[in-house]
Amino acid sequence: AIPAGNLLDISMDTWRKAWELKVFGYIALTRHFLKSMSDAGDGVIVNVIGSAGEIPDFDYVCGSTGNAALMAFTHSCRRSSFTTTAIAWCIPRMPAGS
Repeated sequence: AIPAGNLLDISMDTWRKAWELKVFGYIALTRHFLKSMSDAGDGVIVNVIGSAGEIPDFDYVCGSTGNAALMAFTHSCRRSSFTTTAIAWCIPRMPAGS
């Protein structure tokens, strides 16, 4: 998980490790499966991304920025030449009070 904290709280090392797991993890998995899905002419990738990418929070700046990057990445892939493959992002809805 990407830790909470503002720009001055999160070290560059922590920032890099968090993005290596989440941001680059999503990218690596998409790259891994996209070609075979395109060759098969079918497939779906759903990236579950938190709402902080749409509603940035300075006290979760590393996560907000990572989520926004993943939303842009997913949107870019969806607009690629792989037209037979559906790629979407979704924001999980949390119960009130959680």
